Amino acid sequence: LNNELKKASTQPFGIVIWATVSKSVVIKNVQKQVAERLNLEVKMEESVQRMASRLYERLENEEKFLLILDDVWAKIDLDTLGVPGPDVHKGCKIILTSRLMEVCRAMTTDLEIKIEVLNDVEAWQLFCQKAGDVAHLEEIKPLAEAIVKECCRLPLAIITVGAAMRKKTKVELWKHALNQLQRSVPSIEGIEAEVYKPLRLSYDSLQGNNIKSCFLYCCLFPEDFAIYIRNLVRYWRAEGLIGEGQNWEDMDEGISLIENLKDSCLLEDGPYGETVKMHDVVRDVAIWISSTSEDGCKSLVRSGIGLSEISVGEFSNSLDRVSFMGNNITR
Repeated sequence: LNNELKKASTQPFGIVIWATVSKSVVIKNVQKQVAERLNLEVKMEESVQRMASRLYERLENEEKFLLILDDVWAKIDLDTLGVPGPDVHKGCKIILTSRLMEVCRAMTTDLEIKIEVLNDVEAWQLFCQKAGDVAHLEEIKPLAEAIVKECCRLPLAIITVGAAMRKKTKVELWKHALNQLQRSVPSIEGIEAEVYKPLRLSYDSLQGNNIKSCFLYCCLFPEDFAIYIRNLVRYWRAEGLIGEGQNWEDMDEGISLIENLKDSCLLEDGPYGETVKMHDVVRDVAIWISSTSEDGCKSLVRSGIGLSEISVGEFSNSLDRVSFMGNNITR
């Protein structure tokens, strides 16, 4: 964050205000966080409008201030909140974090910075910081490195898994954890609550006809698979997810859906032109959702895991789709 603050301004700020917004935006809760940072009395019976007036008056008197709105899921009206924006207060800077590009557009941000995942060295250092010295033990280190790789350099996943493995010295526990991650099963302590459920919020926030089904369809492809956009749109159409009554070659609706998924950080550009891919952890979440879905998207995903045969026991009558792409099945 410090690096991003330096990019945002070279000037020092009189006061820095940090407020967490979260999925269900409650303006009064955000106002309370701002007021506490400003050492203003919070009156429980006070209306949103009255609190906004007091905050506005207080911030107007600050020569410079930085407001950080963390985890924003929908447009926040600064006037309703009680914050003078940069257009009326020249010493004001506002930074917001969001998973949704649409939020940035709605709030007319001046600069958008995509926060990338960690590099390999940073990912390993962060994991060791959380897991402790046990990660360096000779018989455990190869397993720990494989686990970090499965976390795909995503800080939230690395922190959660590292903390769950802290001080565990039995090799069997590390093997089990690696196996669970490779199978996209959220059984490691904290992984469902701290990683899968927060990422599911992005899925739950998808708006539009069949966009959720289109997203879940993407997890049928193997890990790190570069999906050709034209092929994906045709698959969606063949499944009846999009394009009812449209010409077979019409790509507009499908490309619009893909851009929406990219804006929500649920799809990303592929390794070469005209392709997309899923981040491995996002794919794991999609597999988790689709394995329990009862809305016509329940899937069994066994793609790209080196299978030589199919186990009949994995099938059930409630499945809508199965994927065994990228295996070496002989029976």
